[in-house]
Amino acid sequence: MQKKLLTIAVAGALAAPALALAQQASGTEVYGTVNMALMQTLNAKISARGTLALNLTAGGTVAVPVLQGRLEVKNTFVSHNDFPSGVSDLNGVLLFDSDRIQIESLSGTTGGGTVALTGAATYHSGVVLLDFGATARAVRLRYPPGVSSTANADLRLTGNANSALLSGDVVVTKLAVSRKEAAALLSVSVRTFDRWAASGLIHASGVGHRKIFAVTELQRFLQETSKTITI
Repeated sequence: MQKKLLTIAVAGALAAPALALAQQASGTEVYGTVNMALMQTLNAKISARGTLALNLTAGGTVAVPVLQGRLEVKNTFVSHNDFPSGVSDLNGVLLFDSDRIQIESLSGTTGGGTVALTGAATYHSGVVLLDFGATARAVRLRYPPGVSSTANADLRLTGNANSALLSGDVVVTKLAVSRKEAAALLSVSVRTFDRWAASGLIHASGVGHRKIFAVTELQRFLQETSKTITI
């Protein structure tokens, strides 16, 4: 059975012709649900699931719309092929108030940690003004290849859609590398590194075929063997 991707109801009246930019669209209500899988049909690189619940009233004109209402994000997952991690368990509410979209609450999980978004976007004189914040805690990122890092971050995005500034702090709490990268840091062959690891001289942080080695463990090994390394 095929899932419904879009269930939308419209109540009210649109001025005719509906696409005329100067006509009014006051009193038009839009409500229903959107299956996030719809995003995959728009962009093949996106993988998504979950639902969005809409409850909006449109006023003003088509050129200068005035929206009132809310959009509820329910148990959503979104990932993109060009990004190393997706966001899951995304839940929250966005409020529409005239020319402003405010994040009432929006949080989810990514890379084994949590992320929460705050802020708003305002449409003013043909320009979208941005003021968003993001807080991440214990988020693990496997990038670049062979490197695994865990970090906390407090970021803020301000400006407009054409020119925005991202500022804030990112604190890396853990840093680990693959056996190949670890061998390169120690300036030895992978075969030699594997022999050291097998003998217990260096301890892995991962298990199975995805073993990783904490940088602090490599530093301990270097200190005990009187070697030096620059990271």
